[in-house]
Amino acid sequence: NQKFTDLTGYSENEVIGRNPRFLKSGYQSKEFYRELWDTITAGKEWRGEFCNLKKNKELYWESASIAPVMNDKGEITHFVAVKEDITEQRAAREKLKKARNELQVYSDELRQSNDMKELVLDIITHDLKNPAGVIYGFTKLLLEQDSTDQMVQSINESSDVLLKVIDNATALANVALGESIEKQEINL
Repeated sequence: NQKFTDLTGYSENEVIGRNPRFLKSGYQSKEFYRELWDTITAGKEWRGEFCNLKKNKELYWESASIAPVMNDKGEITHFVAVKEDITEQRAAREKLKKARNELQVYSDELRQSNDMKELVLDIITHDLKNPAGVIYGFTKLLLEQDSTDQMVQSINESSDVLLKVIDNATALANVALGESIEKQEINL
């Protein structure tokens, strides 16, 4: 038909009476064609996709439904194929698949980045805050014994500022990770 000749570039005279195997691109395996022929020669309809060659050797994809035509005795006399050019749809599917794969890579990288943020947050909240808290606590005790010691006052004020910086950094990191922090005063 005209659609076939427009798609493939072959004229009507070039294809009438020929087996469609001249369109083979080599993309499908022998097993693929064996399954197709086993299905239609058993009197069943086959559905699938082909990657075929145009006359100019350009590849194209088509979705096909091939069914046997039988005579009154139930013998197969012909095969009828209904095909649709799906080259553009297939290309769009491949682009979508590639985009999904790229998105997965970015998602994995984002997950790794969040894991790294959580690790840094753990280091800040535990490994850094604990010693700073100990320094602050000891200087507080020393100031209770001698509130005039300038060096102890300076260490106490600096450790207090350090604890506030750590708390702010922790809060910001938790917000960046989508978490919220509730602060509570605890009477020890």
